[in-house]
Amino acid sequence: LVEWNGTGIAPTIRQAMLRYSVPLGKSRVDLAVENSIGSSWPKAPVADFDTNFDYVARFDHNTDWGDVSVRGVGTQYHTDQQHKWGFGAAASSRVNLGPKDSLVALVAGGDGIGRFMYNAAVQGAVNTSQGMELWSGWGAHLGYTHKWSDQLRSTVASAYTRFDENAKANTAARTVIAAGAGSDFYPNHSIRQFWANSFYTPYKNFDVGLDYTYGKRETFNGETGSISRLTS
Repeated sequence: LVEWNGTGIAPTIRQAMLRYSVPLGKSRVDLAVENSIGSSWPKAPVADFDTNFDYVARFDHNTDWGDVSVRGVGTQYHTDQQHKWGFGAAASSRVNLGPKDSLVALVAGGDGIGRFMYNAAVQGAVNTSQGMELWSGWGAHLGYTHKWSDQLRSTVASAYTRFDENAKANTAARTVIAAGAGSDFYPNHSIRQFWANSFYTPYKNFDVGLDYTYGKRETFNGETGSISRLTS
């Protein structure tokens, strides 16, 4: 994609980690302890929620027809009064449909993993008067690429992200965020995205591309908005 934000369901944060990798022929297992990143709302009565480590496990397998990957993450949200674990899982694959065609797919979801999803409006965990609440969210994307020649390729892709209703979390998040984002702020309920593009590669490691993007957002208050643009 030319679109810098990607498909919205894929993780976009980069964190320092300690990782142990085990090669197993055409497969590999990764185990990692990652430095957490603060992005929970609201942050009172302490400075941050996610100050503990994230724990990640991943399995990759390469074949003649493509590759497949499965992974999971555990993350802990912690305040002076309470803590709660969030969990997420994902699976993805690339399938070669011949010398000129390929298909990619990803599905991911879990509780309290909104900070790993670009389409989340800081929807990981929130500290409410009744206790800590975690958003449940999931999403998927699907993409198809065709090579017209060694220099020219085109892709169409679609993505969907959805968060479950959580009235307590929504109300608590609005109380804090609205002060800076405006009183009409509501967390995301669903986002739909579509892309169509072509890339020309006249030289190695040099791409020229044109990408059409369409997206539609719906909040938990029922508002909707859409974008439509060309990016090069």
